[in-house]
Amino acid sequence: MQLTIFKARLSVMAATKDSGVQVDLSLTGMSCNACAASIEKGLNKLDGVTAAVNFATESARINFASGATTPSALIDTVTSLGYGARLLADTTPEMLDAETNQRVTMLLTRLTISVVLAIPVVLLSMVANLEFKNWQWFALALSTPVVTWGAWPFHRAALMNLRHRATTMDTLISIGIVAATSWSVWAIIWGDALE
Repeated sequence: MQLTIFKARLSVMAATKDSGVQVDLSLTGMSCNACAASIEKGLNKLDGVTAAVNFATESARINFASGATTPSALIDTVTSLGYGARLLADTTPEMLDAETNQRVTMLLTRLTISVVLAIPVVLLSMVANLEFKNWQWFALALSTPVVTWGAWPFHRAALMNLRHRATTMDTLISIGIVAATSWSVWAIIWGDALE
């Protein structure tokens, strides 16, 4: 079966070499190689399409026979998988730099605020002399924005992957955060954490 699929892809690639179309897409929203594999798999399911997705460059090179599909249909396919895409030809280096800077700034802001809120929680948890009556509620109040807003990119990606019945590193991270937070809340409310 795999050999048949491989031969079919080779024939499509040979056809596109002579009379086909090659499109390069700029991709957004990928956080790991599993995301790239998901996009590649989704694109390769289209008739007459052979795609290769590069996670490192956030791009996809797609070959297809003339008339098999359109660039907008390819973009729609990527979008339906929960990622962003646009024609690389329509993208300038300045646009890519601006988007990257915006994304990095947003992530650094989340990281900075999360670290500032997490430091007192770690200190209270590790240094017994700093603890005061019902300090756990204070720690819970400080950590709630960290595990919700600070970790939102992981949760958003995990929910998107769940919708497409896929798992990535974001799924594992989100599950870990939710499990640890749930246990901590349970321990504070119903457990013996306040003793």
